[in-house]
Amino acid sequence: DGSYTLRYAATAGATVHISVTARSTLGARTLAVRRANNTNLHAFGGADFAAAASATQDVLVTYSSDEAEAFNIFDQAVLAFDWLHYHLNATAPAALTLRWHRNNNDGTYYSDNEVFLLGPLSDDDGYDDTVILHEIGHHVEEAIGRSDSPGGDHAFEPVDPTLAWSEGFSTWFALSMRKSPWYSDTDSSGGWGWEYDDSVTVFDGGSLSGLISEDVVTETLWDLS
Repeated sequence: DGSYTLRYAATAGATVHISVTARSTLGARTLAVRRANNTNLHAFGGADFAAAASATQDVLVTYSSDEAEAFNIFDQAVLAFDWLHYHLNATAPAALTLRWHRNNNDGTYYSDNEVFLLGPLSDDDGYDDTVILHEIGHHVEEAIGRSDSPGGDHAFEPVDPTLAWSEGFSTWFALSMRKSPWYSDTDSSGGWGWEYDDSVTVFDGGSLSGLISEDVVTETLWDLS
């Protein structure tokens, strides 16, 4: 329920506060959410209160603090790593850093054990769970499986099969984490979404080496799983 019991040593009446940090140092999920333009961790400090033998304090990370999305991003990473731990017995996956801050325009992508997420008001991915989990899916593919993807542009059109596999697998991973066939990406105009359970994308590549849409991969993996 989000409640914790903390024990601390402080002089009665001394002013203290609770600080929460978007980081896990557990071997099963070594994660950190940092700013996209430096190494600073995202954290939030609660209101001051007087130290006492017993005290109850609510720590509400507000949207106006510019830190709330960082903790949602962290929650999605915890969900993914716990899934890896329990279902694939991945006891110590490679550490993952997720980078976001308000107004970050660097883009949303994955590179070398790091996920980068957009943060401008026009297209903030901090609450787009399927987008976050899709990028984490690339980390899963690289750190636990194998990736031959050449990278590059992709927008659901037929592309190189290795690129289609990587993107399609990562989208399937995001859907699996949420147990829903819906993928969505919001922005200031509303955004877009796609449902992968009933949709059918025709494969017209002609051969195993022919061009293929990532949607074919996602739809097939969703049906199989």
